[in-house]
Amino acid sequence: MSSQIITTGLRPRIGTGVGAAHFGELMQGALAGGRVLLSLPCPLFQSEATFSPSRERGVLMCPSHRQKARLAAETLLAELDTAWRGGFLSIRSNVPVSRGLGSSTADCVAALRAVASALGATLTSGTIARIAVSAESAADSTMFPSAVLFLHREGRVLEDLGAELPALEVLGFDTGPSGRGVDTLTHPQPRYEASDLARFAILAGLARQAVAAQDVHCAGFAATGCARVNQRFLPKPRFDDLERIASESGALGIVAAHSGTVAGLLFDPKDKATPGRISIASRQLARMGIEDTWRFITRRG
Repeated sequence: MSSQIITTGLRPRIGTGVGAAHFGELMQGALAGGRVLLSLPCPLFQSEATFSPSRERGVLMCPSHRQKARLAAETLLAELDTAWRGGFLSIRSNVPVSRGLGSSTADCVAALRAVASALGATLTSGTIARIAVSAESAADSTMFPSAVLFLHREGRVLEDLGAELPALEVLGFDTGPSGRGVDTLTHPQPRYEASDLARFAILAGLARQAVAAQDVHCAGFAATGCARVNQRFLPKPRFDDLERIASESGALGIVAAHSGTVAGLLFDPKDKATPGRISIASRQLARMGIEDTWRFITRRG
């Protein structure tokens, strides 16, 4: 997890990079080492970046409002300290913004990988995380190949859990009635109590067990526990009804965005009963007025 940058010295070229989205957090809270999160992967959405290097200082951005990605690219160019001091960066993304899907982190990760690709640099996940946080103030953990407890405002890994989360099937939806989402940077940080910290220690243990044993039930317990705590800080409407639907449909639990409006029901993709359970949950969500949903598996295997 070091922040080393390795360059090949090859002549620059047009570089490309991809940044993945996520769907809320399997866990977010505070442990002895600081405030952490563990993003839930979502393969439905991503950002794609293209970078053309230039000797002129500064990065031209298209579209112009993706300023966090521009700042990340300029930070990396300054650290590489080559003759190629700027360039043209373009981002294409299908990640909905302000929903808790990690649109800004996806942009920054894609931009950093595109710059590295153009200049023949190899970036560690730790370097990407550090620069993304410097550009965003806080970032998600989607740049890491394994599940990590990530200090999202410091850009460091508190604990690498050593493997990916178990594959989970998600029936996701947007709980925000206005459709405007949440401004992550202006939303106040939660003020946790001692009882919350004790609970997070238990939930972190469940997350570790979920990864170590590839146990979907532990993953569901951890996600639901964190979603319940989050109700005091960024509540999801009719959460009691969502818990009832989870129970009646046989879901593993509930995942929620801790800085956004999305939430979802978790299921075991290897369970033959899952399609029927998702059908039950979908009908009950529709009775609540939630008809637009996303359905995906967090990873294959």
